[in-house]
This record gives sequence, structure tokens and C-alpha cells, in this order.
Amino acid sequence: MSLGSVAIVGTRAEALAFAERLAGSDAFDGITVYGREVETPAHTVFARGLARYVYGLEPFEATTFAVLLAVPDESVPETAFSVAGQGRAPEGCAAFHVSPTLPTDALAPLHAQGYALGAFQAFGGSGSGYVAVTGSPSAISVARRMADALDVEVLEVPAGRRPLVDAASTLVSGSVEPLLALSVRLMERAGITADDARPALLASVRSALTALEGGRGVDAAAHPARQGDFERAALHLRALDPEDQRLYAFLAAELLRLDAGSADEEARGALDRLFRRYLDEIPASPDPDSIIPDRDPQPTNVG
Repeated sequence: MSLGSVAIVGTRAEALAFAERLAGSDAFDGITVYGREVETPAHTVFARGLARYVYGLEPFEATTFAVLLAVPDESVPETAFSVAGQGRAPEGCAAFHVSPTLPTDALAPLHAQGYALGAFQAFGGSGSGYVAVTGSPSAISVARRMADALDVEVLEVPAGRRPLVDAASTLVSGSVEPLLALSVRLMERAGITADDARPALLASVRSALTALEGGRGVDAAAHPARQGDFERAALHLRALDPEDQRLYAFLAAELLRLDAGSADEEARGALDRLFRRYLDEIPASPDPDSIIPDRDPQPTNVG
């Protein structure tokens, strides 16, 4: 059974990639992309006839059940106003922005035209198999149907907590590259070329991911904090530059916390004191709940 058609406003690379993915499912009547380019953008989704391109905007088809505003964050309110100018929402239609941080009230002009409002964001990148969604019950329902058709899992994010979820995704996915670069530099200081160091380190990353995916922790031999080896940890820290020492100590202290109760308490205490000594210069952060609103303001009576 077809869900209906999908309208995507915006022609950024991620928008066109999403259009192509939608077109790969037989759950949709059609995909239409709206943009500001007079000529149809050069992309396989149009070259293969998988989606229709429209310059500007037009009233949406009656079968449209989802509208995605895939434009830069700063353009969302203006774009929402322009889309609202096309008239009433098709029956049961929801409108989403794809920003990881904007509140859904950035879409407020569309509420007045009968759209349910929400956010639909690829979590951890377009290939992760997860989407983070926020919105009214009707918008969440539309998002879940769209996600089911795409065979991706839904993470329903409470209103006002989306920056935390985006921070979590950014932290885990965005930290691998700089940590790898730092580790390569350390190997170079030891006399190993970057060409040799990088594949060896990537093998270590894959081994750690395999262990985590299998429900196991990283091998104790991989880290002195897990092994309870004070001398090894101290040796590492003495070999590092001050900035690298603090990063090492922060991550090691977190690993020690994860392993609470699993190692000799005396060894854990010594390691904790060692790591904290290098972290004393890091100022305490404010309570996140004091700077993040409790809720994502939304227009009342959203469908």
C-alpha cells in the first residue's frame, strides 16, 4: 500500500541523496524536489527519472503525506513561510525540517495551514540506519511510516533535548578522525611513518568496534585503566605533551568509571588520582539542565 508522495524543498547534496533513497522504495507514489535553480540539478535521481524537479514552489499534490524542508538552518523560517503561502496542507500531511538543533516552531507558519510539525534528522550520518525524530503525535506517526518504508530505526527524541542527542552523535562519530590523527602523530614521533601507522591504528579501531558490537568491552590489554596498570598509564602520560596528557587522562578516567567495581579498588583509586591530577586545570562545566530548555516550544493544537 502506497503511503503517498513526498515533497523535498532544497537541493543540497544530502537532500538529493535522501530523494534518491526515497525513490528506491516502492512505498511512495512519487518524489518531487523543489529548488531555486532554473535548470534541473545534475544528479542521478533526476537523470534516471526517479524524482521530479520543480523550480520554485507550487501547491502540493493531494497525495503528499510528508514535506521536508532540507535547507540550511538559517533559511528554515523563510522557507516555511514560502511553503505556507502555497495554501492548505494536504490531508494528514506533516512538515519536517532536517536540522539537528532547531526547534519545530521554526516551522510555525505551516501550522496555520494545517500541517503537523516535526523534525526528521539522519542520526549519525545518512548511512547509519537511524533517524532522530521530534514533533507532534501526528508528525511522529508520519515519520515512523516513512522510516519503516526506508527500513531505518526511529529514535524519538523528547522536545528540548535534541541538542543533547546531536552532541552524542557528534561526539562519537566526530571524535574518531581527530583521535586517529593524534595517534598517527604519536606513532610518527616514535619513528613510524604515517603510511604504516594509519592502517595499524585502523585495525585497532575495527577490533574495538567488533568487541563493542558483540556486547563485549574492549580487551583489558588494550588500556591500562581497564587492566589496572598504574605504571603503564603513568608511562604513557609522561610521554605525551601537556594537551595530549589531558585528553588521555579524560578518556582514561571515563573508562575507569565505566569499569566501576570490576577491578581492584586500590589500583582503581591510584589510577583515578593519577588521571585527576592531569584534569585539575579543566574548569567545571555548568549543569546541562540549567542551559537546555525543558521543552521544545511548539504551536498549540498541532495535528
